[in-house]
Amino acid sequence: MDRKQEYTPSQVDEIWEVSARSLLVFDEKLGTGAYAVVYRGYLKDMPPVVKIYPSLQVSFFLKNDGNDVAVKSPHEQATHTDREEFLAEIEFMKQLPFHPHLLSLVGCSTNPEYPLIVTGICELGALLSLLRQMDPEHSEHQESPLKFDDLVPIGWQISDALVFLSAKEIVHRDVAARNVLVTKTKTAK
Repeated sequence: MDRKQEYTPSQVDEIWEVSARSLLVFDEKLGTGAYAVVYRGYLKDMPPVVKIYPSLQVSFFLKNDGNDVAVKSPHEQATHTDREEFLAEIEFMKQLPFHPHLLSLVGCSTNPEYPLIVTGICELGALLSLLRQMDPEHSEHQESPLKFDDLVPIGWQISDALVFLSAKEIVHRDVAARNVLVTKTKTAK
């Protein structure tokens, strides 16, 4: 999908920014990593990604009046270098075109004191956890929302994302079930 031609690069950077009034960040932690934490959020109004890729406006997964989102931010104790790397991740994600099988940027905040990455939400969580739930020996009496018949489509979706990245000459470097997230519609990202 091509960007609208009437935007200059600086205008595009401004469009990606999410205002504090349009983003609610809840206390519900969705995940945590070595340098960042992810919370559940709600983005009011039209997501910035729809302004940059207008054809997404008609998609079934982004609404103009508000969307559940995931909000990633550096840990509170993040160093200056950690925050710079986080801002570099935002810049990389801005350059990566939207793809239905990638966890694509929906919006962001590039405020150096409080940078944020806003993405779609993957309600079912990591594929690795879902696969473990399918194993009766490791399920701890929790039934997985995935069924055996879901695995081939998920495998195809992962392959589709990797083909897309390869065409952009990008190497993922850490393709693993722990890094594949799954939406409530069983779409792999």
